Amino acid sequence: MNIEDLKKYLSHEYQGSQSFLENIIYPIFGEEEFVDGYEAEILDNYPEYRKMADATGIRSVKDVGNISMVNLCKSSIYLYQIAS
Repeated sequence: MNIEDLKKYLSHEYQGSQSFLENIIYPIFGEEEFVDGYEAEILDNYPEYRKMADATGIRSVKDVGNISMVNLCKSSIYLYQIAS
């Protein structure tokens, strides 16, 4: 990935999770390492977080997915889309 392309992309308004995946995540980590979270709404699935989210002005937390890093560090990177 070219650093100038990265700067250009990140200097624009957020274009959604699919665009972020295609322009940032896949070029860096590879599409084959990505496990889709199907943009499941976390606050619907974990209502105990709703009160905290409401208090901080967060209206939505979506599970975009995760990047398996098992071969490198036995962990994963989790990606969320948070809207206020």
